[in-house]
Amino acid sequence: MTRSMVFKENTVHTIDPTLINQMEDIVQEIVVQKKFQSDFYMNDLKSMESCNTFAWYVYDCGTHFIPLHDMNEVRTFQREWVANLKDLKETKKGTKGRDIYRLYVCNTSSGELKRVYGFEEVNLVEHLRQVV
Repeated sequence: MTRSMVFKENTVHTIDPTLINQMEDIVQEIVVQKKFQSDFYMNDLKSMESCNTFAWYVYDCGTHFIPLHDMNEVRTFQREWVANLKDLKETKKGTKGRDIYRLYVCNTSSGELKRVYGFEEVNLVEHLRQVV
């Protein structure tokens, strides 16, 4: 009796090119140093192939991809990133008025990219559920 092995491929879906263009424009505007833009090009684009809806955090030193199919990821992001955001802002002298901390909710199928405002001071899980 022979055993056959079945390998299941991860589902790769089509990503709306307008979404990629919008995200690329944001990265080039916010992440000014080229070496930090690699987060987007090496990690985020790959993650988008298997994740339809996600939150996307962009700041002066890169990006952070947060899949929305697992709200524990959102809680971790809020605890480890957003909780320290005020400290980060205070240490960045001369950046007042410069919009360098942004959060978006994106959908790869529709190409929709929505900016999330006021995410620093709310329950992020509930806030993102309202945005989606």
